[in-house]
Amino acid sequence: MWAALAIVENVAVISVSILSGYTLTLIFTKRTPRAIWKDCPPLAFLLLISTIPTLFSILVSLEWFLILINAIPESSKNFLTIVWSALTGMIAIWYYDCATIAVFTQRIYVLLFPLKQKKLHTIIILVLSMLVAVTITVAFTVIHCVYHLQIIATFKPGCFSLNCMVQNLTMHQFLWVYIKIFLVLLILLLGTIFTLLLRRHEAKFGSNLNVNKRVNTFTRYIFYLRLVLDIVPYFSDVMLRMTVSRQVITCYRCCFRLNSNWEKPLAPMAS
Repeated sequence: MWAALAIVENVAVISVSILSGYTLTLIFTKRTPRAIWKDCPPLAFLLLISTIPTLFSILVSLEWFLILINAIPESSKNFLTIVWSALTGMIAIWYYDCATIAVFTQRIYVLLFPLKQKKLHTIIILVLSMLVAVTITVAFTVIHCVYHLQIIATFKPGCFSLNCMVQNLTMHQFLWVYIKIFLVLLILLLGTIFTLLLRRHEAKFGSNLNVNKRVNTFTRYIFYLRLVLDIVPYFSDVMLRMTVSRQVITCYRCCFRLNSNWEKPLAPMAS
């Protein structure tokens, strides 16, 4: 049953990823990356970098699909291939998140200081955001390589995701969650500030059809999409896990107390 659900899920992921790749192709066909770079370098970089997690998403789901249909064996080599492919795709998502942060930061700067020189500040913003991504990547990779020896390279029954494949690496999972929460909160904060500034700007100056208007509108759509498809589902999942964990702990404590209360009157009888 779980294997069938995993097959359906991976097929859905492959389909959505292919659709995302097709959408990016249409965007670059209508407007080249060089033209987008002239309007907003962080936005061009964001669109280009988004192709990498898309490709790795297809790769990982395809690997799982082939294993689930027994097209390739459940060997240690294939186990490590999936783990490292999934980790690389996850790191690519961090670069995508940092590129999103760069886009919001650059648009906020343009709205706050419309008359100041933009090119130098834009490059600085983009470089700093990528330095953050590189620092996170290096730190995470080093820590993962240190704990890599603790990975038991065998497929477990009912395990069809990276989380359960590396569940014995506590440090790995904590870093993963904390880094993602940090980036998501930063995106939420900057996206909200950008949206409020853009509304104030439109109320004050109107909506003139120029390059900034087009880029600002597209950036606002990016924030709404991230909010609906990424931020809200992610925090909903985190809250659900915390709630379920607390309920399990509470249930365990109640059962433990109940057993303890039963053990007290039964202890003399047992002796």
